[in-house]
Amino acid sequence: MATGLPLRRPVSEQARAAKDRQQAAALIEVLHADRRGDLRIAVASLNRRPRSWRVSVRRALEKLPAELKAARELLLSRLDAG
Repeated sequence: MATGLPLRRPVSEQARAAKDRQQAAALIEVLHADRRGDLRIAVASLNRRPRSWRVSVRRALEKLPAELKAARELLLSRLDAG
């Protein structure tokens, strides 16, 4: 039965999600600094995926740390709205 209340993830899932975001941020940082061509390839591949994937990635990109602003803006500018 739906209550309209947001679902809360177990603490273990929240910790794993935080770790996943940290790893993604580190990977994006390295790719942006040293391998922009690979970053462009990844975004092009993502643009061939369903719109729901791109929406999820946009939401995740908005959560990147402030120091990755340039990488975030580059990715968002190349990601199809869908």
